[in-house]
Amino acid sequence: MRTLVLWLQPIRGQGLRHLLRHIGRKLVVLLVSVLMLNSIGDATAVPSWIDLGSGTSPAVALNRYRYPVIAYTNGSLYVAICSDLTCPSASNSAIPGTSASAQPALVLTASDLPVISYYNSASRDLMLVVCSTSTCTSATVSVIDSAGDVGQYSSIRLTSSGLPVISYYDATNRDLKAVFCGNLACTSRTLQRIDYARDVGQFTSLQLNGNNRAVISYYNATNRRLQLAVCTNLACSNPTIVTVDNSGNVGQYTSLALMSNGRPVISYYDVTRGDLKLAICNAATCSNPTLRTVDSSGTVGQYTALTLDYNDVATISYYANSWGVARLAVCQNALCNSRQLLDMGGGVASITAVMRRNPQGVYVLYANSLRHVVLYTDIPTPVGCRLDAPAVVNDGDAFTVTVRCDGLTAEVYGFEIGLQAPSSLRASSSSFAPGTFVNAVGTNILIGVNRLDRYAVSRRSPANASTGSFSLGSVEYIAPQVRSTTSVTITLSPILLGNRLGAQLTVPFSSAATITVRNSA
Repeated sequence: MRTLVLWLQPIRGQGLRHLLRHIGRKLVVLLVSVLMLNSIGDATAVPSWIDLGSGTSPAVALNRYRYPVIAYTNGSLYVAICSDLTCPSASNSAIPGTSASAQPALVLTASDLPVISYYNSASRDLMLVVCSTSTCTSATVSVIDSAGDVGQYSSIRLTSSGLPVISYYDATNRDLKAVFCGNLACTSRTLQRIDYARDVGQFTSLQLNGNNRAVISYYNATNRRLQLAVCTNLACSNPTIVTVDNSGNVGQYTSLALMSNGRPVISYYDVTRGDLKLAICNAATCSNPTLRTVDSSGTVGQYTALTLDYNDVATISYYANSWGVARLAVCQNALCNSRQLLDMGGGVASITAVMRRNPQGVYVLYANSLRHVVLYTDIPTPVGCRLDAPAVVNDGDAFTVTVRCDGLTAEVYGFEIGLQAPSSLRASSSSFAPGTFVNAVGTNILIGVNRLDRYAVSRRSPANASTGSFSLGSVEYIAPQVRSTTSVTITLSPILLGNRLGAQLTVPFSSAATITVRNSA
């Protein structure tokens, strides 16, 4: 009934003619939305909404453990960090020296340090924040471009070497610009005009291809069309400019992603028809794209945010204007000729990050009608245990691996983690000793002999279904050294779970954790 109420409330006061014109199509979409909510609920944990407090323009990135890290503005910039996949709560902290902030864009370094570009609405400058801690309580705030009114609609990415690249709009000269940084703090940088054909460059969205070349979608306000700039070198001195869609006034609120083969996919707003659209490119330069209307139920499609799953299938969050709700469109295939719609709640959708963990889980951020930032979470929690580990680490760094469990009926006391791939990976000296139950850390440690023969952490009190989702324990490892210009892959497997005496339990667990260790030189 929650979804039904959200759909019917906006109809009040709009008149019978408007209602009769749209009611048939609306009810069909409503039914699909309700069915999707039920299907997601059957396969995953119960969806939850978290109010992060006053703020607007949220942006999200997933850290090495795939937990959400969120930036948003409430005068100053704020960073919120989730401590779990399901994010029952998040820690919030303000970033010093970021007053008059607007339109933040967020990316994380390999060490999970936030890097944020934003527009200073007072000085009208493009700004950059480089955080020195994961919570961003300490940060370097710099002016990157101050030549006129510059910095709106910024989008940021890091190259494979960790150097920021930012696309943005120059409102004074009405140009699309980009900055290519020579270091993380961007004290060395090259400013480049990418497109300057009359009024171009609003609603930029930036990605970097496999060669670290920038690909940027944006709106051409003069000709009212969706355009794409594909850079042919690192400094983007001679980009290829392509018109992707010119069928009316189209191309506002662009969001760009690259498929696994490097081809662009762009979500955007069709102003003429009031629709959400999707452009699926068949080449890197998008010379002959497939254009798809994803949602046409009333006026819909502003504030789009697009992400692709591992099969290059799109999920899009956006604002359903006619209904005043944040909505999610989940495509069922790469061409998105079949999709499902789900309403989040009253507000404006801002950005999504999608995860695949059999089945699909999703985070959606939006600013609600009270101007509060809301995080919608629907993350699968299959029965059993799994390893949460970073996907990529630098050689020599310490990193933590945590065993998390959900919905168990067996009383689990401990675990062990095997090392499947040959490696000099080792546990840090501050971690638990292999092969024994220990009493040096925490209050839930069982004292005694552990019969598990690899690496174990144990509890005095059992963890079972009554505790819901829980962390069984963590191990800290030191990554091995890697030769210059190379990386190695290590695999943690199997996971064995133990009872009070350390004997093995038969409990479902997820597949192995695979970690890439790269050379940091």
